[in-house]
Amino acid sequence: MKTPKLVLLTGLLCIILSAGDSANQAKDDRAEVALQAAIKTETVDGDLRGAIEQYKKIAALPGAGRATVATALLRMGQCHEKLGQADTQEARKAYEQVVREYADQAAVAAEARAKLAALTGASGASGSLTLTVQRVQKGDVSGKVSFDGRFVSFTDETGNIAIRDLVTGQDRRLTDKGGVSFGSGGFAEESVPSPDGKSVAYAWWGATYDLRVVGLDGSKPRVLRAGGNGVVRQFPLA
Repeated sequence: MKTPKLVLLTGLLCIILSAGDSANQAKDDRAEVALQAAIKTETVDGDLRGAIEQYKKIAALPGAGRATVATALLRMGQCHEKLGQADTQEARKAYEQVVREYADQAAVAAEARAKLAALTGASGASGSLTLTVQRVQKGDVSGKVSFDGRFVSFTDETGNIAIRDLVTGQDRRLTDKGGVSFGSGGFAEESVPSPDGKSVAYAWWGATYDLRVVGLDGSKPRVLRAGGNGVVRQFPLA
């Protein structure tokens, strides 16, 4: 049986924790009210600059919920986009912050990635993004943007498959057997990321014209079909 003193301490702890939760909820409620006011400034009043300042204050508000802040940053980026080319860099910064710091807010982060891909030159269709990349490094290549808009696949100047992170702009090579000189092991042609963004399927021109797949995890490429002809049009794996 609990002593009266222990019961009292337990009760006080519960009260303190409850008060903390209530305070945090109150702060988030204020942030949500501020978000709705900023959306009104943006959409009803048409005051994009004013809305941007409101969204900035929400993003810096202590105790604001992550969903609220992520939405504020996303809408702030959209406002910058609407203001035209001069504000494109600010839009990119807002979207990058969402992707970098609020990836747990899946829907908002996915939209931010799609916006970043669009700023890079991608065009969306039927829920997916496609992109023909011209001179990513050297030479003309073709690839596609991943379904979540995080990266684009391409053939680099060595003939290997690589990806470019559309947030950081960094390139990463996924294969190492390519070559563009006579007698080399072959080279990659068209490529497309898998729906889950974990692999890239591509055509490989070598001794035979193969359909191959390589993972982003550093695993070795696998041949899915050897000696075929034509180009890679759809990712064959579920």
